[in-house]
Amino acid sequence: MTMPGQDYAGDFEDQFSARAGFVWKLGKATKPSQITMKDKKVMEKKIESLEKENKTILSKNQKLENKLSTLMARLERLEKVALGDLKSKDLAVYSLK
Repeated sequence: MTMPGQDYAGDFEDQFSARAGFVWKLGKATKPSQITMKDKKVMEKKIESLEKENKTILSKNQKLENKLSTLMARLERLEKVALGDLKSKDLAVYSLK
């Protein structure tokens, strides 16, 4: 809005005029948080690949944990046999004297 008496007010009866406009910035975006759609798709593919790989690793890890617990139980039984602490009748235990 311009006030009366200014050079660019125009020749109107009420001596008021208004202007409107906009600014359009040309060039690259300077905001580091903005990425292109192409980069976004590449990142999404990488994320999907990593998620799939993560599931595979977790599955293998679970299998190894199960195997480890089984082997630990067997080792404990073998230690008991070796020490003569096992009182089971289904195993042949020989006492060495």
